[in-house]
Amino acid sequence: MKARRTTLAKYVAAHAGGNHPRSGPFVETLITGLREAAQYAQDLHGTHIDFSKLQFEIATEIENVLTKIQTVGDLEQHIADLYKHLDPQALLLSIPGVGRHLAPTLIGILQNIERFHFEKHLRGFCGLFPMRADSGGVERAGQTLTRGGNNRIKHTHFILLLIRHEKQILNWRNFIGD
Repeated sequence: MKARRTTLAKYVAAHAGGNHPRSGPFVETLITGLREAAQYAQDLHGTHIDFSKLQFEIATEIENVLTKIQTVGDLEQHIADLYKHLDPQALLLSIPGVGRHLAPTLIGILQNIERFHFEKHLRGFCGLFPMRADSGGVERAGQTLTRGGNNRIKHTHFILLLIRHEKQILNWRNFIGD
């Protein structure tokens, strides 16, 4: 392996998570493990894999990912700027549950909120009515939403709920140490 010990030590110091020390025996153990793993991979694959080409391909893929992350960041900033222009008082953001992703989606789809004369008209357009129970139209917690409404808004709600749920699962796993 051609990497110097100091290069590997800097890499470990920059990427070791948690409360691990940034130098000393712990880092030396990691460096030794990295070198042994690299040597094992070279021994295992022999001349069947050109590791310099593989390294180049990985570097290219990382560059592509970083470019896409930058592009998404630029797009999110552009959307935020447009949203500020279209809703300068950030009225949609003041609604509980409406965040920086849902508010621009709503503005883009609804366009002119004044066309909805009542809240129930807006809720119906968005598909945010619970289905009525067969026994007297009682609304109960846990009922599913109607199948009506704008599919883009419902799709955005669904994706945001999945993200929120995933974050809750990750927070719970971190809490219990899983």
